[in-house]
Amino acid sequence: MTSFPVIISQICTEAQQLLSNLRDERVPAKLNAANIRRSTIEWAGRDGIDNVSHADYIKRFCNDFYESITQMVNKAVKKREKFRDSLFSEVLQHLSNALSVSDMFFGREDELKAAESYVHSKSKIPLVYYGENGCGKTSTLAKIAREIRNWYRNGEKPVIVLRFLGTSPDSSSIMPLLTNVCEQVGFFTHF
Repeated sequence: MTSFPVIISQICTEAQQLLSNLRDERVPAKLNAANIRRSTIEWAGRDGIDNVSHADYIKRFCNDFYESITQMVNKAVKKREKFRDSLFSEVLQHLSNALSVSDMFFGREDELKAAESYVHSKSKIPLVYYGENGCGKTSTLAKIAREIRNWYRNGEKPVIVLRFLGTSPDSSSIMPLLTNVCEQVGFFTHF
């Protein structure tokens, strides 16, 4: 006697529960509600597919997906427009340089204490830090720039304008350097 496989056409309640849990709980927990689209399509015929209605459903799904992705990309680009700004790029380049240089900094406690005392003195006279080539001016100033926010009290937040001469095209010549510094000061003073 030959046995044939028997196909029982019943709804599997466990599969239905798992699908409902995925649709109603797990996916909404992971996605923003604005990124969830609900659609209903009728189960038709023995195979459940009606080519015309499924074609419309797939077309709507693709259009919705395209619109959502386009909106998200446009929103992200707008949010990051400032990162393309040349002033921001220049500031970021010098900040990055300061961080890498100050990571290797050690010692010079007297110079750091003198700079901190200057910050607390409320002096209107500029602090001048000078010395011969190779004496550590760059690394000391990078460390000061990194630490200066910690030296302020009462919630004061200093504006740090930091440039390392000759490390970028805009800091290699006096005119673009001064223009760039003025733009940064203007940005913070809303000029």
